[in-house]
Amino acid sequence: MEINHNSLAIKSHRELLHWLQGGVQELVPHTALIAAWGNFVSGPIFLDVVSPLPSLRTTSVPTGLILPFLLKAFQTWKKAGSEPVSFPLGSGAFDNELSGMADSAVVKNLTPMRWALVHGMRDERGDGECLYVFLKDAPFVDSFDAKGVNLLLPFVDAAFRRVSHLPTQRFITPEHAELVDATQQPETLHVTPPRAFDGLTLREQEIMRWVSLGKSNPEIGRILCVSPVTVRNHLYRIFRKLGAINRAQAVFQLKQSGLAREHA
Repeated sequence: MEINHNSLAIKSHRELLHWLQGGVQELVPHTALIAAWGNFVSGPIFLDVVSPLPSLRTTSVPTGLILPFLLKAFQTWKKAGSEPVSFPLGSGAFDNELSGMADSAVVKNLTPMRWALVHGMRDERGDGECLYVFLKDAPFVDSFDAKGVNLLLPFVDAAFRRVSHLPTQRFITPEHAELVDATQQPETLHVTPPRAFDGLTLREQEIMRWVSLGKSNPEIGRILCVSPVTVRNHLYRIFRKLGAINRAQAVFQLKQSGLAREHA
């Protein structure tokens, strides 16, 4: 299918949006798509919001405030046996979460959403869940849309994995609905935001921050919802860039740059 082939060429959020607004719309019509991945029990959960509406995108939606809805969607999906499930949001599905923001463009575009179609997959290697919530203002056609999302999900998941975090992207922790920049880590871990370091990508810097905290490859994989093999491959590239032969040498060099630090 052309739609599946095109997903392999996605490299940016803009390309992801164009792909979702193309053939994907024919199989699963929707106004917005919320992607959430991570540990839905203890966190962290990373979020990405894709929509043609400027106010319903990752950089503008107060993602921490929609956590209660996402947790409900996750629980509904699990109760459905991890199969595609659609359900009405009812009036006020987001009202409690978005109280105090009645005049914002986010609320004006989010409150008309009356139906959700949810599906996801478990990342066995990363020990996490990847959830995809399609939103629109009209009911989904259960049999047709469920079949469509079943066919598309592997390609939707792969497309999102090909896109790097935005500089202002955030993640949240279920326990406290805590909102954090993607360039930071949970406060309880006492990790500082990354500093620029020539030669390393944002993902490589992210991995090295966890390495500096003593996290193993499987642990880093669970945190980032990727496989330990992916983490290992990133580390090999990091070692080559830094001229290091092991994790300790790489951390030492980055400490000199201020990217990785000792924390109490």
